[in-house]
Amino acid sequence: MAKSAIVTMVVGDRYRTLWERYCAPNWTAYASQHGFDIRLIDHPLDASELARRRGLNWQKLLIGAIPELGSYEHLVWVDADIVINARDAPSILEGMPSDRIGAVRYHALLRHPLFAAAHRRICGGYSPDAFCAGIFENHGLAGDPTQMIQTGVLAIPRGLAGILESIYEKYPVAGAEQYREQAYVSHELSAAGLIHFLDEKFNAVWYEYKYGLYFGDARPEENRELVRRVLAEVYFLHFAGNLADIELVSD
Repeated sequence: MAKSAIVTMVVGDRYRTLWERYCAPNWTAYASQHGFDIRLIDHPLDASELARRRGLNWQKLLIGAIPELGSYEHLVWVDADIVINARDAPSILEGMPSDRIGAVRYHALLRHPLFAAAHRRICGGYSPDAFCAGIFENHGLAGDPTQMIQTGVLAIPRGLAGILESIYEKYPVAGAEQYREQAYVSHELSAAGLIHFLDEKFNAVWYEYKYGLYFGDARPEENRELVRRVLAEVYFLHFAGNLADIELVSD
């Protein structure tokens, strides 16, 4: 029977140590429950100077070309700064079509009308659509702002893995530091009609809660409890841009 793999990249001792301590146990439990293998990449897939300038974020687009991953029916990319609620999370592939790539919408939480004011407060006064339109514009793209995705989690059917590699080859640019490959991937997948929007709990971004709903770093003593509260209510909690906060997950 064809299997599926959760794939991530951990390059450098600090990132490996953090992943092994705060992520590996819950990833392993989740993979065991739902029949995934875990495949860890510990070196750059492209060691060129251009790749170095672009950053490792881009290299997730190359995983379909790794020979050892060729037998998997699905590749589920998960950034290495994501903690999984293995107790409650269903299989990310449940209900996944075979002709789309699964992802969560960018600023999924803050797009909710209840949090419109919070979005404007932390995003320069912009609405979600205006903010995402600005991201595309700043990258020279005419993307649909409702189709901007957060690429920290991607559910990739084997037959579509080559699409991501083609995006890697098409855009030999770095992208803004905060977004890296995200604008380009969002634009290309949207234009091709290849996005399947996942349950937003599969890529819940901690900073949206931390700065949008809670107190940022004004009350750091409370953030440990808040992280635990959020993790209990979502499936995958992503510490994008707040890597130090992953340590709040520990008992």
